[in-house]
Amino acid sequence: AQLAEEANFDILELSLRCYHGLPNKGIGTPGSEVPQVVEEIVRWVRKYFSRPVFVKLSPSSTSNEQKTKQCSTLEE
Repeated sequence: AQLAEEANFDILELSLRCYHGLPNKGIGTPGSEVPQVVEEIVRWVRKYFSRPVFVKLSPSSTSNEQKTKQCSTLEE
C-alpha cells in the first residue's frame, strides 16, 4: 500500500477472494470470511494509501453485507 501511494496509483484493488491462500494463517478466502479480518486488512491499507481502495470478496460468502458496512465506515 505504501509503495502504491508513493508511486501515485489512482486506485488500489485488494483481492481477498483467493481460493488457495494459507487457511491456517487466515490468508485467502478463509481469512476473508471473517468480517473482523477484512476490516483489519482494509484499515491497514487505508493507513498507507490515501486514494480509493476496492475490495474483491468471494461471491459465495455469507457475510459480505456485514463486511461492506464495516469497511465503508472507515475514515479516508
